[in-house]
Amino acid sequence: MNLAAGTQHWRHVRRGLHAAAVGWLYDPNVTFIDYGYRETGGELLLDEPPCIRVHVVEKFVGGAPAVEAATRQGLTRGYIPDDFEGIPVDRPQGSYQLKWRRRRRPQWPAGRIGSSTGSVSPRRSRVDPLRGGISVSDAFRPISGTLGSPVLDRATGQPMIISNWHVISGARGWPGMPILQPGRGDGGTWGDQVGTFARHAMASNLDAAVVELGAGREAVNEPWGLSPVTGAELAQLGMEVVKSGRTTGVTRGIVTGVEGSQRAYYAGIGFQTIRKVMCITPGDPELSLPGDSGCLWIEEKTMRAVGLHFAGNRSGQPEEALAMDIGPVLDTLEVDLHV
Repeated sequence: MNLAAGTQHWRHVRRGLHAAAVGWLYDPNVTFIDYGYRETGGELLLDEPPCIRVHVVEKFVGGAPAVEAATRQGLTRGYIPDDFEGIPVDRPQGSYQLKWRRRRRPQWPAGRIGSSTGSVSPRRSRVDPLRGGISVSDAFRPISGTLGSPVLDRATGQPMIISNWHVISGARGWPGMPILQPGRGDGGTWGDQVGTFARHAMASNLDAAVVELGAGREAVNEPWGLSPVTGAELAQLGMEVVKSGRTTGVTRGIVTGVEGSQRAYYAGIGFQTIRKVMCITPGDPELSLPGDSGCLWIEEKTMRAVGLHFAGNRSGQPEEALAMDIGPVLDTLEVDLHV
């Protein structure tokens, strides 16, 4: 399913998505709206035409009476229509959260996994040179996320690295704030500073930010466990993608939804709408976990980046990952991938 053509079909789809978002994105039972494959009995119907998907926290069993009761209780705004702008609607179940990791006791040394084996993950230790798929965070919060990729400032050519805003800034961040690798949640200290927070894209509804590298720390285009990234492109429905994350390492999936909008809760600022979101379903049993926020999703066939990971399903639900289209992220931050 090609999004790049800019046909009348896609203009029609975007009008339908806009109508759905205006009417239902702020419903307390709605978590995410996109355009993708219909789901029946937990199975994606990849051979059928895509539809607008209004992802809900709960499917109310019992038809109209159950929906009416839930509406009276403030759990929803009512029955979601069967179409928007003539485009059929599906109502899959899914609730999403940001994929960063906050350190909790016991506090393990840098790189140590809290398990009975005491095994050590090199992704959570100091890595030189820097690369995609390793631990990173600001210097003040006991959290960890993932370094996405080295990038270059379009105006100056300054080397930088990219990740999520909620990983390397958050509501209390400021330009010049120190950034650590490994992240503070993985035992990073002031001696592990790699640069300073430069700017973010949250004002454009994109959970992304960049760090200006300091002297003495180099970043290379060699994501952990993968081949070098060759460029960027627009994600397509059915595209097979791969990522390298701090927590789950290299995992694979399929793009099953595009052009999405998601309401996510951010500490310090409340709910925010994140736009240009794609949905990825697993090819591997475990697609992403807390700590993977900030990694790149890459078309495996071409090794061209398509998305910046920021969220995924809550535990106990069918696993899916959410990422933002890489093109708008790079344009808003005014950087290019360093390839």
